[in-house]
Amino acid sequence: IRYIYVILDCSQSMNKRDLKPNRMVVAQQMIEKFIREFFDQNPLSQIGIIIAHHKIAQKITDLGGTPLHQIQQLHNITDRLLDYERQQIERRSQQQQQQSASEATAADNGDADLINAFSLQNALELAKSALSQIPVYGSKEIILVTSALSTIDPNDIFNTVKALKTQRMRTNIISLSGELHILSLIAKCTFGAFNVAMNEAHFQDLLLSLVPPQPIHAADGNLRRKWVRMGFPQQKINNYPSLCFCHEQFTYKGHYCPRCNSK
Repeated sequence: IRYIYVILDCSQSMNKRDLKPNRMVVAQQMIEKFIREFFDQNPLSQIGIIIAHHKIAQKITDLGGTPLHQIQQLHNITDRLLDYERQQIERRSQQQQQQSASEATAADNGDADLINAFSLQNALELAKSALSQIPVYGSKEIILVTSALSTIDPNDIFNTVKALKTQRMRTNIISLSGELHILSLIAKCTFGAFNVAMNEAHFQDLLLSLVPPQPIHAADGNLRRKWVRMGFPQQKINNYPSLCFCHEQFTYKGHYCPRCNSK
């Protein structure tokens, strides 16, 4: 069973128009296609979505198996970003009103907080903390779609890379701009894949290639995964009535569990 967090870079670099109408819209469309195809081929797996913007990371959906809910929240990303920027502007305006004129002038130079920059570490740390609770039988994966050529991180990013590798969280990265050494390193250390999308069709191929379950790397051979027992009930018709546990009635026909033989 796969548990995946899709991280979408929502920094100002996603407004570039080399992909029409812009990178952000195309990325949302491709992720929607990925979600629909993913649940078609992995019906028991779960997906969550994280957005990275203004040097922070925000989880907009928890891990879940309902594609319509994931897609609905994906379409609401733009409204979330506008609400966040509006709140930050209002907060800064209130702070300036409470300060003296000289202090307000100094605060005006702090508008860097309103710059929509990308933080790679914050995004990965949020995904890591959410995936750390997954049982041993689950495959923990991260898919990062990014466009930024720089990152503003609070701490040492290499500590995060080491933690991802230790907890066996495979990280696949698709860049819409170009190759960055740190992105390539993260994918290599976690046995994932790093690719640069050349155009919209290539972007779609790269993302949909992650839909099928990925092979287990040789380094994960000692993981000792536990099998999840599953049973699909079979319909049977008996010559005598028996009690149905769900309907609490005696019937001739019913579905029987292959493990416990209950009706």
